[in-house]
Amino acid sequence: MELISPDELEKWIKEEYLSLSGKPMTDKYGDFAVIDQFAQGGMSSGGVDNLWWIEEGIPLLKSLLTTL
Repeated sequence: MELISPDELEKWIKEEYLSLSGKPMTDKYGDFAVIDQFAQGGMSSGGVDNLWWIEEGIPLLKSLLTTL
């Protein structure tokens, strides 16, 4: 099975985020989105920290993908 490229992975994550939140993933304002379908209580209650995904999450997943 062929794996997607790191850039395709980043594009896919951002597209899924847009489809769930209704807005693009950006670090412009340190944005934080609440995804209603995941808001079940608890500390984050459906919250997604864009800045973490942009600075930590996506680069980590991309680097892991290149080590396969």
